[in-house]
Amino acid sequence: MAQVKAAPIFKVQARVQGPRGEDGQVQSVNGRTGVVTGLAEASALPGDATSSVKGLVRLAGDLAGSASSPIVRTRTVSKIVAPTGIAADYSTSGTNDHTVINTAISAVSAAGGGRVVLRAGNYSMNGAISMRSNVWLSGEGVATVLTPTPGGGRTINISNISNARVSNLFINGVNSIDSDKIINIANGSGIVEVDHCQVLNTPGTCLSIKNNNLADSNKIWIHHNRLVGGGNGDVIFGGPDDSISTISQVIIENNFIRQGDLGLTYSPSAINLVAQKRFVIANNVVDGFITLGGEKIPHYHVTVSNNVLSPGGSGRGASIVVFTDSNVGQTEESRFLTITHNHVIGGNIYVQGQDEGAVSYTRNVIIANNQVDGTKEGGVDLTRGINLQHLRDVIVSQNIIDGSDTGVYLYDVHGISFLGNRILNTTTPISTPGGAGLSDEISYHANVGLGQDIQLSDVGDHAIGIGQSKIGAGGSLIIKAADSVIGGTNLGGGHVDIKSGIGTGNSGLGYVGFWTSRDTSSGTTTQIQEERMRLTSSQRGRLIVGAPAGVQTADGLTYAGDTPRNTGVARSGGSGLPGFNHKIYSGQPALDAVDKDAGELLLVASESRGSGTAVIRLQTPTPGISGNSLNSVTDRVVVDSTAANFSVPVLLSGAPTVNLHAATKLYVDSADAILQTQVGSKAAKGANSDITGLSGLTTPLSVSQGGSGGSTSTGSGALVLASSPTITTPAIAQINDTTGAIALSLPAAGLAVNYLQMANGAAGISPSLIFTGSDTNVQGTIKTKGTGALVFRPGGDSTISFQLKQASNTTYVVADSVNQRLVVGQAGAPHSTLQSAGSFAIAYIVKTAAYTLGASDAVVDFTSGTVNATLPTSAGIAGREYLIKNSGTGVITVVTTSSQTIDGASTYSLSTQYKYVRVQSNGANWIVIGNN
Repeated sequence: MAQVKAAPIFKVQARVQGPRGEDGQVQSVNGRTGVVTGLAEASALPGDATSSVKGLVRLAGDLAGSASSPIVRTRTVSKIVAPTGIAADYSTSGTNDHTVINTAISAVSAAGGGRVVLRAGNYSMNGAISMRSNVWLSGEGVATVLTPTPGGGRTINISNISNARVSNLFINGVNSIDSDKIINIANGSGIVEVDHCQVLNTPGTCLSIKNNNLADSNKIWIHHNRLVGGGNGDVIFGGPDDSISTISQVIIENNFIRQGDLGLTYSPSAINLVAQKRFVIANNVVDGFITLGGEKIPHYHVTVSNNVLSPGGSGRGASIVVFTDSNVGQTEESRFLTITHNHVIGGNIYVQGQDEGAVSYTRNVIIANNQVDGTKEGGVDLTRGINLQHLRDVIVSQNIIDGSDTGVYLYDVHGISFLGNRILNTTTPISTPGGAGLSDEISYHANVGLGQDIQLSDVGDHAIGIGQSKIGAGGSLIIKAADSVIGGTNLGGGHVDIKSGIGTGNSGLGYVGFWTSRDTSSGTTTQIQEERMRLTSSQRGRLIVGAPAGVQTADGLTYAGDTPRNTGVARSGGSGLPGFNHKIYSGQPALDAVDKDAGELLLVASESRGSGTAVIRLQTPTPGISGNSLNSVTDRVVVDSTAANFSVPVLLSGAPTVNLHAATKLYVDSADAILQTQVGSKAAKGANSDITGLSGLTTPLSVSQGGSGGSTSTGSGALVLASSPTITTPAIAQINDTTGAIALSLPAAGLAVNYLQMANGAAGISPSLIFTGSDTNVQGTIKTKGTGALVFRPGGDSTISFQLKQASNTTYVVADSVNQRLVVGQAGAPHSTLQSAGSFAIAYIVKTAAYTLGASDAVVDFTSGTVNATLPTSAGIAGREYLIKNSGTGVITVVTTSSQTIDGASTYSLSTQYKYVRVQSNGANWIVIGNN
């Protein structure tokens, strides 16, 4: 047992309190733990002990002996405050209890500092507790309840003091008003700690940090608190009130902070501070926004890390917002902002420099290792996962952005590196608007997207580094230069790897696009060199080079280097002004069309203003392609020759004029079979004047007036269908097979019933409708018009009238039209109306509150609560079944509507856990068909 013996000039008094102590623990000789609350003030306190006056510590038992103690400061004391009836230094009455607490705080402060302990109980606060320097105010956790009265203003005021701590209190702000600040830290206070407190149910601000006395409030530590706002004010709010006062060295960590909801149209933040110097906000769970502004002076060295943010009340969203938006006229730039390892659910990260008055940039920004889940939770429209504006020298690295409309948005950002990010499920992974929001000095390396466009517009007169990044199926990298040369070494040392998927039209295309708005009338050209770009595609890829409309360009764009292999489209477009040419050069053949879909060469004008003709001109003979070098090409005509040949598939639209050299021969792919070479096998019909004479005849020849040759492709034997054919008389247009049987029939209008008919070509062979194409993944669609139904009807009373088969020809659905039966999972005929050869599933839903069953329900499981399960009206749904189960410990009462009954009773009770009932509608009431 330890004994403390003090010098005769002062005395020591100890009290033992309940099962848990706040100051520390003292062990007895038997190892049991006791607790003391501290020292109480003697009746007459002397000054501090001097070097000649020391305490004596004497130990008993196994530790017997004594020794002199160090110098003892007698002014470090403790005061106990408790409700009436509990032994304490100060007793409260339940009315104006703050005055009693302030008396205790003043006494401790006057004695040189110490602790004021509020014992368990309820304290009515009609005014503020005024903290003093060197005082620790603590309670006994949730057992010490402070309740402010309406309009009390502040519950705890920490103003213009130092060395203060508030801990282990429960403050119920239910009676406070919007303007109240429950805990207020203000006016140059320093070394302040608020910890292990709970502030709930307040419509105003839970904790405020303010300063307006031209000094610095610093060294403020807010940790391990639970702060829940009602929604009318920011939960944690503050900042200086003038341009000279400052707040610095603030740590807010390990708190639970929630912004509630009182049905407001605006959105207060969970944390809303003017973060100035050395701010750390870390390891908090936040429901709502973290907003850090630099309204008075720029913020320096601000870190936001390891927080989990989710939407606050009414799904307002959860975002990290850092800005210097209202700092008008500030010339000194904000610096050193770090946002890392946060998880933002249903929100975004938004960093903005000053944009009012003269723009002031925020510099040295790191945004790394964050997860931004922009799922638009709670209806919040989150269009940008990371939104960056008016910044310089930025790193965006190792982030996962999933679900926002735009992954990363850049506006007036200069010098930014994207490293190793994954941007998923967005419309546009990265976007810049151009114009006033011009961004430049962009490095994009080792990022991954999923098939969306990356659009960098008006990127400025700086290099763009692109390296080892991947864009998924259908995605594109689009760079629009404001006044720059994009190409050569400017593309960086890596490559752009675009992999497009399989599809039709633009949906399956991957491409790299470059545009320029630079006026190159002086003869300067923009060069794009391909050797650092690679495009691979399962269908086709695109390299697009173009200029917007209205740009007067003398020489246009020059494409240099080795033309990409199997890239599909090389496009050049411009304003169409006279003298506006686009040149595509290559040291290799222009296009390697070894794939059916990869052989287009397009020259396109974005807005044609001239009357000139687009020309494909071969300045030198193009060598033919050696057949010996093409081992696998079978679907194109290949001329094995070294003569000057030009072979390219051409797609013409509109009404073009094609001029061919006299020695040019036109070959048509026989597989297409639309235009046959037989067109030239007949002479055209003409007038008498067309025949001027006959010579060299050895036998008599009879000539009829006008001739009888064909003048159209139909006259030469080919079948041509107009774009909108019309059958005006009862007739049948048909196609026969090789045996003469009808293969495709188009009966006429009028009294005809069948408009499309397929017939077999031989006995025992059934006709087939097969969707084919150049790809193995071809989808067939049969669609009706308007409200018309899709009808499958057998030709006779066949027992098996409808089957669904797998690709392996295994039948898995059979319909019997005679007996009106259907089986799933086997090939045999069904024996019941609805038959399954395997498992089946019905709808299952869990409920914890009262619920009305609907048409989409089958099994409803109530897991908690004593509530009603309401059945819909049984009228019109005869045969419908429901299973209702009570998996909780409450009572589930099944009730009806429209005074209907359940086996004659108005209700059915599931009074114990795991009871269930299965009911069925008979069209008028409900009957029980199963229970336990």
